[in-house]
Amino acid sequence: MRAFRLSVPGNLLWAGEYAILEPGGLGLGAAVDVRLEVTVTESNDFTVEGIWPGGGELWTPDRDGASHGSLVESVVMCLWKNAKLLRFPPILIQLDSSQFFDQNGRKLGLGSSAGIALSLCAVWDTWNRCWDQQATTQKAIQAHRSSQGGRGSGYDVATSSFGGLGLFQGGLFPTWTRLEHSAVPPFALFPGPEAVKTVSSILAWNTWKTQNPENFYHFLDQSNRAVQDLARSPEWTQFRQAWEKCKSLGIAIGDAIGKSAVLASPFSNSEIFVKALGAGNETGIAAGHLLDKISPLPPQVAPMRLSSE
Repeated sequence: MRAFRLSVPGNLLWAGEYAILEPGGLGLGAAVDVRLEVTVTESNDFTVEGIWPGGGELWTPDRDGASHGSLVESVVMCLWKNAKLLRFPPILIQLDSSQFFDQNGRKLGLGSSAGIALSLCAVWDTWNRCWDQQATTQKAIQAHRSSQGGRGSGYDVATSSFGGLGLFQGGLFPTWTRLEHSAVPPFALFPGPEAVKTVSSILAWNTWKTQNPENFYHFLDQSNRAVQDLARSPEWTQFRQAWEKCKSLGIAIGDAIGKSAVLASPFSNSEIFVKALGAGNETGIAAGHLLDKISPLPPQVAPMRLSSE
């Protein structure tokens, strides 16, 4: 097969933190035009090369059968076992995630691990001539979950696969509904106070919901209602009101499980909406029509735009 290239956009969870881990839990996902670049060329052996600022990694199937616990290994071996092939395809897959890091080498929180899982599945299915967006996305969700010990909603894989803005519904086989995004104003990202381990946040969530079943069901209901209102908002005023509700719920559940979702705004103007994204306060989003009028932006603020594909 000829050499080929593809790219995968970054992903953000704008609303629905923790709720998306539950069957029927809703979230609003946004794909952003910061991309993981993938190059595939024919080679003598199957090799995956990861490229990022200040580092890199090569992975090939270990002849002694030893496991090294890497994301690439977990995803590739999941694909290998399910495909039941006699040999690995003779290709070199180069995964360049440089755009997913800021100038200081810190991850931007754009779902690089989900992007890698999706890229590997897309390359695998393209090479084996069985690529189908729905089927390949579900395969990538299951492979990514496998790399996380069976945890994870899959919103990040789905968002990067389908692009744009979408309503995600959690479950064993999650769903994605594409949304119009005329209500979305200019937006940007900025770093929070510290990196957050998603797995530890999920464990804290699971402990809390087990110990507080009534509060859990109440939170899930309120979160789903707020996300539905957000998804239906026809213009920025209504969108922001619904987003403020999602923000309040995110802060409350973060306090309840011991994973703060509180963020200080890098802007003095209160017309700029600010919210923590994902499981904690590792990354913040700032949104509002005034963003286009602020120059220069604070140095830690990075403008973003939605990716359509």
